[in-house]
Amino acid sequence: IQPPPPPTLTTPPPPYIPPPLIQLQTPPPPPVFAVTTTVKPVAPTKMVAPAPPAPPSTNVGVVCPNIGSIAGQLEDSFGQIADNDGLSEAHVTIAFSISPSGVISGAHVVSSDSAAVNGLALQGVQSLRCNGQGQTVTVLAPFEFTAN
Repeated sequence: IQPPPPPTLTTPPPPYIPPPLIQLQTPPPPPVFAVTTTVKPVAPTKMVAPAPPAPPSTNVGVVCPNIGSIAGQLEDSFGQIADNDGLSEAHVTIAFSISPSGVISGAHVVSSDSAAVNGLALQGVQSLRCNGQGQTVTVLAPFEFTAN
């Protein structure tokens, strides 16, 4: 009889050696590129209102350019009144409105030192030819009568 053959031995596996620990760093975040533009501050623009329109003229000599010739015509009529009433002079101021188109309205005596010539002054105002001023204006017309 023969003895059994010896068992075949295999080499044992090598002991477990863990792999080396490698520390990996997280990659840094990608750089952020910011595009900036520099805008120079602009001073605020000051809003300037346009100049108001010139006020309409209320000078009777400007608005009613024929006042001089009308006053001359009235002097003759005043001479007759002066003789009848014994006047050497008289002063009357008439106020009236002039429409935008130059039409006279609302004439009335504002002041007078002789009622005898009020009608004459009102007649003179009605004879005026006036230039409209773009809006209704009130005008004062002083009449000064002197006897010759």
